[in-house]
Amino acid sequence: MEDLTKKAYNFILQCYFGDMSDPVAAAIDRAYSDMASHTLKGFKDDYKKKWECRFEASKEIYKKVFKLNDDIDYDDWHKTLCGEIKGKYYRGVELSDGQAQKWVNMTMKYLLVFDLIYEGKDEAQREKIPDFLKNRENIDKLHIPLDNYILQYYQKEGFLSRRNTSWSKMEYEDYFDCIDELRNQNKTIENELEDWCTASNENRNYDKESYQKHKKDKKDKGNTYKS
Repeated sequence: MEDLTKKAYNFILQCYFGDMSDPVAAAIDRAYSDMASHTLKGFKDDYKKKWECRFEASKEIYKKVFKLNDDIDYDDWHKTLCGEIKGKYYRGVELSDGQAQKWVNMTMKYLLVFDLIYEGKDEAQREKIPDFLKNRENIDKLHIPLDNYILQYYQKEGFLSRRNTSWSKMEYEDYFDCIDELRNQNKTIENELEDWCTASNENRNYDKESYQKHKKDKKDKGNTYKS
């Protein structure tokens, strides 16, 4: 049964992340998609430039993730990396600090999730995860990825003051003020793993022509698969 469970986890991970032979690369690639979808502009039809910026920035994230250790100031590491992504690899392109934080933070969140899934089930894969994520004391150092769902949810619940700027247009000072405010409310990435699921269910917007929108309208009227 343990072998079957391992195969089941690998199947789900492969469906969502693609090639998992290198889980760090998989996390970076999926995090980019989370960040860039509907927000990344400025390339028009120049896909060669778009993919070159992505590739070189991804290499930098990959390198910096493996350089993390317990003695490094994580906040300084984070700010430096976001600054390099924006100022070095996306120089002259519309990339905000808010987008850079989403890319970095989702990468770290996925790597933490991978480590939790692999622990005790697939130690060969777990060996590929940076040691920094294996130390559970470092969980509180990680930054909560800011997106529309979590911002709306934490503002509504009173954990975060309201801001007029969307996550994808944030400057780093405003972004870090949010992180600091959430820390003062004892909100960590561990809380966010659960809170984001609740927030996305409450605040998700569907295309008006999609099946999911049709299904939601049915549910709002009490009509579900069970009824």
